Amino acid sequence: MKRFVMLSLLGLAFAALASPVVAEEAISEEEQQAQEEKADEVSATKELFEQTCAACHGIRQATNQNLSRDDWNWVMDDMEDYGMTWLTDEQRDQIVDYLVENHGYGD
Repeated sequence: MKRFVMLSLLGLAFAALASPVVAEEAISEEEQQAQEEKADEVSATKELFEQTCAACHGIRQATNQNLSRDDWNWVMDDMEDYGMTWLTDEQRDQIVDYLVENHGYGD
């Protein structure tokens, strides 16, 4: 009987120790999925940037600027004054976010 109780307690201890590992794996999978979704979003925005901005200015001219959000918004306003009116407000915001997060110094 003692052996049965001891084995039962040992089994419960292993089960308790295994539970957090399973939870960590589930969180890791969720985090990985979120990272993959973010990477897809960044990739789509990069493509939009390359089609609309870098097509005329080249990738390096824009990405080497290291501007703040306010500065990038000023650039976008200036480009609209020059006739770049085909972007939606959402696309414009996505491009500014992409440039600040990947090629800027922040706010």
